[in-house]
Amino acid sequence: MMLHWMSDEALSVVKCTSHESTQPHHHLKVLKETELYDNSDVKISSDRPHHVFHIYPPAVLVNLLPVSVTVFNEVVGEGKDVTLFQLDPLQVESLKITLNDVSQDSCGVVPVFDEMDEYTRLKIGDTMELSVHRENLGYHKLSLFAPYWMINKTELNLEYRDFESKKKTFHHSGQEIMCYSCDPSNQTSRIQFSAKLWDSRHTEWSAVTSLSAAGSRGCARLKCGNVIHDLGIRIQLSKFTLTKIVTITPYYLIINETKHYIKCVLGDDSTVEVQSKNVRAVWPRTNDPSMHIIIEGVKSKTFMYRNAASDDKNKIVENVLLKMRSDVVAIVVEFNITQHAHVITFSPYYAGAMPAMIVNACDSCAIRIRQNTMSTKEQFELQPHESIMYTWGDPAATRSLWWSVVGNNEQCRKPIILAKNDSGSFKFPVGLKTTTSVEETSWMIATEETEDGFTEVLSESSMVVSTTSTSTGDMVAGYWVSFLDHLQRVVLFTQDRDVVESAKAGEETGLPILDFTLSLKSIGVSLVNNAKKKEIAYIGITQSSVIWEVKKKRNKWITLNNEIISLLEEEYKKNPKVASINKGKLIADLSIMQISSPYKGQLRRTYYDGLSVHFKLNEKQIELGAKIGHIQVDNQLPFSVYPQVLYPLPPPPTVASTCEPKPFIEGSVIIRRSEKLSMAHIQYAGLLIQEMSLNVDLGFLLSIISFFTLRNSQSRLGEYVASQKKEALLPLRDFSSSGKAITDYRYFFTLIHFSPIKIRLSFNIRSYGKNLDPEEDTVAKQALNLLLHSLGVVLTSVQETEMKFAYLHLEYQQATLDRLKDKIMKHYTAQTLYQIYSLIFGLDMLGNPVSLVRGVAGGAIDLFYEPYKGVVLGGDEFLQGLGIGLMSFLGGTVGGIAGAGAKVTGAVGDVFAKLTFDEEFIDRRQQQKTAPPKLGSKFGGFAKNLFQGVTGVVTQPVKGVKEEGVFGLAKGMGKGVVGLVLRPTGGLIDLASGGLDTVRRGTSLNNVEVIQMRPPRFIDKEGILTPYSSKKAFGSALLLLLEDGAYASTDYYTDHLEIAPDPMHILLITDMRVIVVQRSRLFQGWSITWEVVHSKVKGIQLNGVTLEAIYKSKRSGFDKLQQLYPKYNERYQLPNVGVAREAIDLITKAVDYNL
Repeated sequence: MMLHWMSDEALSVVKCTSHESTQPHHHLKVLKETELYDNSDVKISSDRPHHVFHIYPPAVLVNLLPVSVTVFNEVVGEGKDVTLFQLDPLQVESLKITLNDVSQDSCGVVPVFDEMDEYTRLKIGDTMELSVHRENLGYHKLSLFAPYWMINKTELNLEYRDFESKKKTFHHSGQEIMCYSCDPSNQTSRIQFSAKLWDSRHTEWSAVTSLSAAGSRGCARLKCGNVIHDLGIRIQLSKFTLTKIVTITPYYLIINETKHYIKCVLGDDSTVEVQSKNVRAVWPRTNDPSMHIIIEGVKSKTFMYRNAASDDKNKIVENVLLKMRSDVVAIVVEFNITQHAHVITFSPYYAGAMPAMIVNACDSCAIRIRQNTMSTKEQFELQPHESIMYTWGDPAATRSLWWSVVGNNEQCRKPIILAKNDSGSFKFPVGLKTTTSVEETSWMIATEETEDGFTEVLSESSMVVSTTSTSTGDMVAGYWVSFLDHLQRVVLFTQDRDVVESAKAGEETGLPILDFTLSLKSIGVSLVNNAKKKEIAYIGITQSSVIWEVKKKRNKWITLNNEIISLLEEEYKKNPKVASINKGKLIADLSIMQISSPYKGQLRRTYYDGLSVHFKLNEKQIELGAKIGHIQVDNQLPFSVYPQVLYPLPPPPTVASTCEPKPFIEGSVIIRRSEKLSMAHIQYAGLLIQEMSLNVDLGFLLSIISFFTLRNSQSRLGEYVASQKKEALLPLRDFSSSGKAITDYRYFFTLIHFSPIKIRLSFNIRSYGKNLDPEEDTVAKQALNLLLHSLGVVLTSVQETEMKFAYLHLEYQQATLDRLKDKIMKHYTAQTLYQIYSLIFGLDMLGNPVSLVRGVAGGAIDLFYEPYKGVVLGGDEFLQGLGIGLMSFLGGTVGGIAGAGAKVTGAVGDVFAKLTFDEEFIDRRQQQKTAPPKLGSKFGGFAKNLFQGVTGVVTQPVKGVKEEGVFGLAKGMGKGVVGLVLRPTGGLIDLASGGLDTVRRGTSLNNVEVIQMRPPRFIDKEGILTPYSSKKAFGSALLLLLEDGAYASTDYYTDHLEIAPDPMHILLITDMRVIVVQRSRLFQGWSITWEVVHSKVKGIQLNGVTLEAIYKSKRSGFDKLQQLYPKYNERYQLPNVGVAREAIDLITKAVDYNL
């Protein structure tokens, strides 16, 4: 077949005939694209080519199944693709797909044609349904996938029932991965579970479970008579996003990490036998939560492996150390409970697993220890100068450590809480008469040398104690203290107060061996897509605002609060050499940098560095701290809805005046060092993040996705499918993250505290149309939509919705890193789900009612809080606090109501804008809405909308003819008539919305104006990155602002020169023209006052102080008519000779006119 560029057909199909009759014919799709020239000087004629031919195959099939398939006698492996040249794009072709290694009835047929749906169901045999996802990339990219991979790790034969159609699907225990899909009518993917037991009985159907939301976890209960089968269900999104991975495991799991065979006996007398280094499921028959174990014929005490049915389900099941009274000595039992798994792990003793070491260092009294006030059986007496390694005598009972002095008539004192450091005092008579005979089996700790170093082991010892003493009646003071010695909790009784103070103080850290600080005042990171020749984002880490510090004892600098800082800074700026302050309680002399009240010491004026890292090492511990003073992320895409993506927010006025400035992010970790420790001891880990604003529009999000992930995603599909299948086939022990080996390297955490996180979130689903090229628009957007669809999320706009995440606080935790990560993820996952209501009620459709309620309620809280704080600080502070409270209340009520009013009117304006059906107008309006709320710019926007609405009656049809011919003419006339009414109306509504928004910002005390850190980077035609130039960046940004980016789409910036300061006039030179632009004082915009196109003139010469364009030919009548407008005049007068000479030199250097 011959192709000709003069053909009227945009799409052609080329048929390549095979020379062999046994081979099928091949087809190619040829798409002809007309090259459009924005430069009016390029004449398009019918006698020369002006087209681009794109050659594509008809379709490409990508196999995203866990099995290979056969298409046209070609085997397509997992994650592989095949090009389907055999399909005719002009016909409805039936594509036969055969699944390999499945069953005999494993074929299906899917129709392939040009207008096929995005999702097409493919029926395989009589039982299985798959799906085909179509993407139009010039050819059909057909992704063959299963909506769900059902992974059965239960060793049971499961059955799934669709809730809508009642269709049943059997899942054999030996088939670990099964492809599954729900009925089309079941839009929320709700199913029920059942199981066929080993005795051929079937359980009842479980409650309905939805599979639609990826990331969710839960439990399904199956009953069969007295037998209960709890299944853990975890739904995850696959790495290739189209499939959800549904993993079904036993909810209760036992992991044996010891070297012994363990027999577990449940409260219902059922048994579970677990070999060493193995995993077994637990299927309780009743709600009895008790269990005991038998090792080598020795039975342990009964303990609770789960909460009783009547207990709080969220109650934590505490770990326990079992005393076995045999060669085994002790077994550690730990519980890891998540929403989809309850894992019971048995492991050998390790250092720190003992609940407590109790030491009686008193000289003249014995201490009676018992587990709780009601227990008399599980108690013992500790004689003077004796110690014992203690574990709970009855693990199933209440675990509280009660104590009393033997022979003293007073009742048991308050229990000692072993989870924290504590201390107290008591009194007892001297010579207290007691007669005690105790035989008790206890533990002794020894240290054995192994291949891995020294390890603590336990050995048993028996003691028989018989003592007698008498009392004289005199009272003696005693003390007790609970503290950590390395990893072991120690409870010490003593008569020496100094011993208690020494234990509370802990070990001295000693002199530092290494101490250094690395500081960077500022650092910037630029994200540039050089293939697209655009900068996406700029991340700036900079210094904080000015802070003042006072030098205290030990050369430690303390930051003053904001109130004092503002007073000091005000006087310092006046004249720092002679400035002295005496205002109320503040007395300072800035000439010598000294303060005498309310603090006394040396002053210094400084900043928080952009990034600082402090490292300190001594014999006992390692300290690592990091701070980020201030961070801001700018969206550098043109006409973005939100120019600033992320930036810190100031504290509310209730605390701003009385608190000191803090860096945006501050983190610290302190690690204890000791050769005796078998695990890392992290004494403290803290993270503090200040409140922030996060603003994202769809264009920015898609550009980031394209920048980081999409470039190699297609080539890595095979890797994704293979790794996903490998994970699915892992044994149960390694499969569940909850089942990580307990003997993995462990960490002991004394304290972990992550501060609350508060984010003010805004998201807009629109984006400026020119920010994305067609590839990004089709690939990135589809990927994002697939991801959100898979997560069960509907994408919509939200405006200033507060997301509050509660703090994370953990004390005295022993865990592996994986288990600690699980706890942190569980905390923030729950917090995220809790915040969903904010997103629901924060949708910016008819305004944001959450913003109004938060504003008014916040004002009331401030009025209540600040006066109370002022009373504590004194009379002057009370009056000041009352003033701040009243102002905040005024700002909260007036600003809150005005802000909600602005959003309501803005939402109405959105409706009018969408009715114009003009995408460019909608894009410009979105950009105007997020501009700084200056009334001048709002009036300018209204005037511009009025002007464009009137002129659009003519310009829209002309534009339509140029783009789409006769059809474009009709469409343009419709847009022009509709815009004549709706554009001025929408502009008036936006003017009202902007006025209300200005009122809101004016009445808000903690409003912050954030400006762009720097203009986007200038990238030349070749796309070569060069060092950043602020001049070129400004000139390129200025070109982008002219006529809403119309010039930037055709021209490349070359150079510019400021020719007048007020009002500002700039001579702008591009590769296509010379322009003089003027800044408007009222409307905050730029207008063109003179323009010369290079191709129309021989050159530009200087005549005195006047630039004169020399045209190549006599100007036409239309050109002469244009001379009535100064923009098209042949001459432009400059202000003086110096500027004129500089301007002509710049033009001559930048443009070669060949005069």
